[in-house]
Amino acid sequence: MQRFVFYLIVLISMAALSACTKEADALKPVDDARAEAQSMSRGALEDTARRYADAIVSKTSEYRKVEAQIKAIPLQDLMGKKATAMKVQAGALATEISNLNRLYDIYSEYYLKKGGDFEKIKIRW
Repeated sequence: MQRFVFYLIVLISMAALSACTKEADALKPVDDARAEAQSMSRGALEDTARRYADAIVSKTSEYRKVEAQIKAIPLQDLMGKKATAMKVQAGALATEISNLNRLYDIYSEYYLKKGGDFEKIKIRW
């Protein structure tokens, strides 16, 4: 039962977080992204890859903030409700970042195949 609640919270968090990144859809299926990327122009691929790169930077920043908050929690409070909620949030962010990276790789791969310049789409930290 606890696992079910945990996964439910993660899914709800992911849905809420995906609303923040309307341009870069972390929940898009990989096969759909590949099919879409094959038919896109180089300019459209550049814009899409850039949006995903920006979303990765933004979500990574959010993740680091949550991670810093978790590290600041005293050891005796790490199993409390607040810490658990933060851990769930960090897990949802990590999953979203992973998905964004996977999709960024697809769009950047097709962009480069069409002769695009990597410097225009690289992730800038």
